Amino acid sequence: YRFNKALAIEHSSLAGNLVVTPDLRDWVNRLRLLYSHGHLDITLFGWHNNAAFDRSSYLTAGASIFYSRIKLVDAITLQAGVTGLWMATASEAETLNNASGIFASLGISIN
Repeated sequence: YRFNKALAIEHSSLAGNLVVTPDLRDWVNRLRLLYSHGHLDITLFGWHNNAAFDRSSYLTAGASIFYSRIKLVDAITLQAGVTGLWMATASEAETLNNASGIFASLGISIN
């Protein structure tokens, strides 16, 4: 749902590994709040694996801040940003201990 030109909220359900590796199939719900204005992109997000197909479950939250759409030349743009992830709960304790962090990203798009 788009509140206005700069702000939107999105929910999606992702079903993975249904055909190729069915023993690893998964169902994840994702919720994102997106803000974009000029070159600034800010996203707040959360994932919930609901353990519908197996006993594995988790709840992860995060945020990203990017400076995007930096035009280098006519067909090339640059984007740079930082993303932080926090795994709030997990069915496997060892996953929970190693799953949070901060990541920096740099990308180039060629159109």
